[in-house]
Amino acid sequence: MSCFATRRLGAGNFEAVRARGLLRLVVAGVEVAEHARAGVRRENPLEPFGCVVIESMALETPVVGSGSAGIAEQIVHGETGLLFPPGDDRALAAALDLLFAEAATRSRMASRGRQRYLDTFEMEHSYDDRRKALEKVKGIEVAPVVRSAADAEGWLESEEGVIAKQSGEPYRPGERVGMVKIKRVRTADCVVVGWRPGKAEGTLGAVILGMYEGKKLRPVGHASGFSAKEKRELPKKLAPYETGERGSGEPSRWSQGRDLEWIALKPELVVEITFDHVSDGRIRHGAKVQRWRDDKPPRQCTYDQLSD
Repeated sequence: MSCFATRRLGAGNFEAVRARGLLRLVVAGVEVAEHARAGVRRENPLEPFGCVVIESMALETPVVGSGSAGIAEQIVHGETGLLFPPGDDRALAAALDLLFAEAATRSRMASRGRQRYLDTFEMEHSYDDRRKALEKVKGIEVAPVVRSAADAEGWLESEEGVIAKQSGEPYRPGERVGMVKIKRVRTADCVVVGWRPGKAEGTLGAVILGMYEGKKLRPVGHASGFSAKEKRELPKKLAPYETGERGSGEPSRWSQGRDLEWIALKPELVVEITFDHVSDGRIRHGAKVQRWRDDKPPRQCTYDQLSD
């Protein structure tokens, strides 16, 4: 919460525990939910229709939030919670003081907030019912939907994937129930231009991939997907193809600052990989090796495979 509100309430009189974007305030044994972006952190004047306020009302907890954008649509001021002007620390502190001091007000707002959640925001409605309600709201664009797998095939050829949902299932926050994400999976043949050691000593972590763009062999990413046995065996298999060149690249955000060591290979080996995303001319997000292709000449591994 803001420094002003902290001084006003007294540092020894409350504790704050942040969980899932919610700052849960406990003051003299009283629990109040304050929307985290409504005065605790830098405020977003266009705060979207988020879940924190709704979840608090569902838990029958009185809510204090800034009167901006989506928050003002969720809280009925004076009935299900309290709103304060965006950026006004003194109004925030006054709202908290009111709830801390008046047990009857807290109880009434908690009860009415829970009822508003059940009447307005409760998600037991089916996907079809929720979609029909959204289609009636002016000013929002509802995502396109098709009703058969055949009609969705075009998306799997041009987009990153689709989400398949059971039309009669309710929404379950935090759970993947009645829905499944289907990624677009593509294949390509790549030249193995090097490899990276794995975490365990003497193992392979990933192979470095390249494709020919004209006469130039262009690095396009890396791939793994090998079993533990293959990771132990591959360094020996690849040793005859090593050029003697090795080095390290930029530290990886996934490797806790460890440099990414690499060993260069002669461009003589080809693998078939699966991947789902290309960005800035490189393969991203967990490409996996499917097989080694002894039948494919490296020069036939061309960059045009990555074009849609």
